[in-house]
Amino acid sequence: MTVTTHWSDIWLSADDWAEAFEAAQPGTAHNEARDHVWEELLTILRDKHDAEASADLIHTSLLQDRELLMTFNNAWPLLEAADVVADLWSVPAYLRDCAPWLSLDDVHTLQRGNAQATVVDDLIATDDSDMHVMSMLRGEDLQSTLIDETASSSTDPDLLAGPFAHIVVDEAQELTDAEWQMLLLRCPSRSFTIVGDRAQ
Repeated sequence: MTVTTHWSDIWLSADDWAEAFEAAQPGTAHNEARDHVWEELLTILRDKHDAEASADLIHTSLLQDRELLMTFNNAWPLLEAADVVADLWSVPAYLRDCAPWLSLDDVHTLQRGNAQATVVDDLIATDDSDMHVMSMLRGEDLQSTLIDETASSSTDPDLLAGPFAHIVVDEAQELTDAEWQMLLLRCPSRSFTIVGDRAQ
């Protein structure tokens, strides 16, 4: 593609894109690597720029290029884990692309819409215990305990799941590492008011 700046046009080739994508370190999560790839792409464009302008001005001009940003967003989109898994289980072609070693039967078995067996039936069928404990799952009283028919099937969002712009934490010394991680996930801005007694 051709990227237009205030001074000149810069050709961005497929090799340039590949070079930018290589900035993602192996083992780095897809979404975390995105910023590194974007900065590498901007560096490649700045290096190819031949007009007389400061690196900061070129950088600012590139950041304002909506076509460049849209193309990058399409090439390296932010991914949500739940969406990726839902796509894998609902789009056979996507699953075959991501796991080419799976047979057609395996792909068919993994498709949510085509799954014929229920969880209870699978548990009973694979029960190899001496007393066949899983057969108790056939009892109506146990099934009614496991399956709440009165539960609402709505998909209303949990308003307490965030994201929040700011979080106030009292008794901060009482929080575990897992609880801190939960709070960090709910507050992308990392804006916290933390109150606690470090002596405790």
